[in-house]
Amino acid sequence: RSRGLRMRRALTSQLACTLLAARRAMSTKRVGVLVKDGHAAWPPRLTNCDAELINAATSEELQAKTSSIDALVWVPGIDASEVIQAFETLKPKWVHSFPAGVDGLSGFLSSEALQARPVPVSNGKGAFSSSLAEYVIA
Repeated sequence: RSRGLRMRRALTSQLACTLLAARRAMSTKRVGVLVKDGHAAWPPRLTNCDAELINAATSEELQAKTSSIDALVWVPGIDASEVIQAFETLKPKWVHSFPAGVDGLSGFLSSEALQARPVPVSNGKGAFSSSLAEYVIA
């Protein structure tokens, strides 16, 4: 019985190490953020985050600040053409829409750039549910 417990612990430990290594390998280090200066929802409060956020109002400004990014975040108020340009030049591996909606990104989502180099695209669905519920109740 104790041998089985030791084996389970060893397997659990090995699995935890494997998952931790995978998480480290996939962790985003440089995040380009297309956002207008003074946006009310940006920057978010981040804790225990090893990502470097690089804010810019245009893709040209973002390119002047960095030569590559791991991820690209779009905040409403920036035209989809800026996202396309940043996507083509900085080659992010992931694109994220800050709000739940992606209507403002429709030009990017249907672009030849994304069709030619598909990457994960995510949105902020559910990210504001708790704070919105608290606001409504207050």
